[in-house]
Amino acid sequence: MKFSKNLLGMVKTIAPAVAAAIGGPFSGLATVILREAFGTDDDGEIERQLSVGDPDALVKLKLAQQAMETRMRELGIQEDQLYVKDTADARLLARATGTGPQMTLTIGFLSIYGVLLLSFFLLDFELNDWQRGQVGILIGVVTAAVGQIINFWFGTSKGSKDKALQMAIRE
Repeated sequence: MKFSKNLLGMVKTIAPAVAAAIGGPFSGLATVILREAFGTDDDGEIERQLSVGDPDALVKLKLAQQAMETRMRELGIQEDQLYVKDTADARLLARATGTGPQMTLTIGFLSIYGVLLLSFFLLDFELNDWQRGQVGILIGVVTAAVGQIINFWFGTSKGSKDKALQMAIRE
């Protein structure tokens, strides 16, 4: 079952376990639960009901969330298992290609970022207010990407956080 980005965002808000399962290893379970909650086998009908903002559809979506949680407990599925596939694919890619391409991109990006940042602060450019604002936005966007690069190398996945918490409890 596929939803548009807007609808998937709404599903994530109202039924996060269902949204996490869609497109993952438990997508079949999520599809069955959604079809039961909406009383139809037509995926297009489910999407249509959600897209028109029908209040009954939101209630059905909430019921699907509750049914998903119940079925997960019955089957012994932990919520973290819904997110495992995403991180597993990233690990497989890194193993298959090595870290050479990622290292090259990281070094290149951070080098260019450093040069741009230093040149902006050390060189005296004649910029009007609009240009200064645009450069500020550009620096903000690129600076946000630095955090993603650091997260790639040092990790902030749910699994890492859970491991860190478990280790802290043991100590």
